[in-house]
Amino acid sequence: AVGRRLANLLSSARSYFDQAPSLFADCVSKNDSREDSKELAKRFMSMEYDAKAEYRVMEALRNHVQHVDVGVLSHTIGGHRDPATGHLPYSVAPHLPGRHLLESKKTKALVRPDIKENMDLRLLVRTYSESISKIHGQLRSESKGSVDRARYFVDEYFAKIESSADFGKLYNLCVEKLISNEVHEKFYIVTSWDDTRQWLIGRNAVLGDYSNHYVTGKIGG
Repeated sequence: AVGRRLANLLSSARSYFDQAPSLFADCVSKNDSREDSKELAKRFMSMEYDAKAEYRVMEALRNHVQHVDVGVLSHTIGGHRDPATGHLPYSVAPHLPGRHLLESKKTKALVRPDIKENMDLRLLVRTYSESISKIHGQLRSESKGSVDRARYFVDEYFAKIESSADFGKLYNLCVEKLISNEVHEKFYIVTSWDDTRQWLIGRNAVLGDYSNHYVTGKIGG
């Protein structure tokens, strides 16, 4: 079960990294070159890759899982007596035996020094998630100006039409591209999806030092 969830995480992360540069280029100002915008997004990813050993190991693991298999995990299930409280806590501790990655020819030479004999998968995943969140936060910050201007522009037109006729509340606008008075392209603008985007931003702040925290049910000090 841990392996399947890990594979889902790695697959989702790969999909995000593949799509983010292009989607970021769609969001930023038209005055900027699309290729320059894509390169900026990739530079944010490269900076995080260079800064975090855990990030590099997770990328090596993703490559291994994608081309070989997910059967690279071990886990410890059990408990030990806490000498201070006398309690017997139990935990599940999945870990990654480094030999699987070191034996793979697809593992980059740059990453090999970061791979240890036995790595705690919980810390790897949390640090990887922290890095992805940081990258996404940078992309949000860089695109915020153009995205906010676009929303203001659309809201302005909604307000103008609502005030110029007795339409009441407008929920969408139809935009037509005319060439010689003939419609060559038509699409609808709906703002509800952007309201949801703004709500999601409020719900998903950058994770910060997420890797330094974990939830525990430990009783007593």
